[in-house]
Amino acid sequence: MAHNIALLRQDETFARLRSTDDLALNQFLNRALFHVIKRFPDADTAPIADFDLLFFIETMAEFFSNGDVLRRILDGEDLRLMDELDGIGS
Repeated sequence: MAHNIALLRQDETFARLRSTDDLALNQFLNRALFHVIKRFPDADTAPIADFDLLFFIETMAEFFSNGDVLRRILDGEDLRLMDELDGIGS
């Protein structure tokens, strides 16, 4: 089977990473991006359609930027259910 899937908005994604001054956030985003890119060449693990890297990185930045939530998860708190503080786009 042909593997003709594109990684979209790569230039914008790498510009976004370069503009992230917060060291911890930059590391989280770089690691997330690395894991996406390393799976991409393998037809068994690649997405089945074009993949928007900038959308992915912006979404990960929103999640990783909330240090309190990350600490609570790492401390074992069950945060699988969303609450009013997890507003989309905030």
